[in-house]
Amino acid sequence: MGIVAGRWGTWLWMAAVLAWELYDRSVNDKPEMEHPVVAAMLVALAGGFTAVTSSWVRSHPHRLLAVPTIVVELAIAGALLAANEWVWGDTSHSQNLASAWPLMGVLVAGTAFGRRAGLAAGFCLAVAGYLGIPLANDGAVSWSLARISSGVLFMLAGWIAGYLAFRLRQAEDKIAVARAREEVARTLHDGVLQTLAVIQRRSSDSELVTLARDQERELRRFLVGDDEGEESLLSALRGVARRHEQRHPTKVQVVAVEPLPEASGEVAGAVSRAVGEALTNASKHGGATNVTVFVEEADDEGIFCSVKDNGTGFEAHETSEASAGMGLTRSITGRIEEIGGRVEVAGNPGRGAEIRIWTAASSDRG
Repeated sequence: MGIVAGRWGTWLWMAAVLAWELYDRSVNDKPEMEHPVVAAMLVALAGGFTAVTSSWVRSHPHRLLAVPTIVVELAIAGALLAANEWVWGDTSHSQNLASAWPLMGVLVAGTAFGRRAGLAAGFCLAVAGYLGIPLANDGAVSWSLARISSGVLFMLAGWIAGYLAFRLRQAEDKIAVARAREEVARTLHDGVLQTLAVIQRRSSDSELVTLARDQERELRRFLVGDDEGEESLLSALRGVARRHEQRHPTKVQVVAVEPLPEASGEVAGAVSRAVGEALTNASKHGGATNVTVFVEEADDEGIFCSVKDNGTGFEAHETSEASAGMGLTRSITGRIEEIGGRVEVAGNPGRGAEIRIWTAASSDRG
């Protein structure tokens, strides 16, 4: 609704300025605007676009932030800015034809696709503002501080809109995670946690007691959100490897190509837990005795992590079955996809298996 209201508000002002000029033209022998018909056509085009997109609020709200919609809006805004000098002609004028209407296209681009997209949209409109100057001045381009300021305003507005949208999405994600934790906590508190506590008190198997204690500690940390602290990805991976070696007769080596890109707590937690599940699969299902965890910066400034073992591996056609039986889909692929990453699995029958993980760079979509 905010987008629609902004479009209507800026369009109404643009239409009011044009209406005043047309009225002034009818009563004044020296009108300021030389091409009022073209101006009216462009303003009507912007009004038609505003009306059509307003009708989508309830029926097709997803279209408001779709690429075709934004491209059309920026094209109309660019046409208004490019035609401004020619429409007014050689006469001096205090008001631009487009008024503030083009600003909405920049804000929408930044909101939908991030800071870089908003900045690029602002730059394109800044350039469009200069395209009509040679036409109105016999091929001469005149530079002015006012035009430069308008271009800077467009670019800053796009960048700020993208940044604010990114922060709002982060806040929404955190709220969703907090609500999910509360729901899980209510479900597990009287079941799983108490069961782990009973195992620790009554079991005579020291290995089982240690495993139950570690699992209870990790689960409680997850429920209160402590698993998303400031621990680095490399430290988290080394901790996972150390705990795995304490529970299984498997040697785990963590190899890192430093410096690694900074990873948020969410990314570090998702990757470390996915690696932990991969290590468990390698030991329990693959019979691996040695596993290498390799991590480095990916080409897109994200993170690449590989878990390679010397176990039995599996055939390619067994991947889907293994995914269901070994926790690959939920514990590994699901975790990584939630943070915008992807997972590949190589079976290598008789030569071990390898799980490759890629995460996106820690930035917004722009």
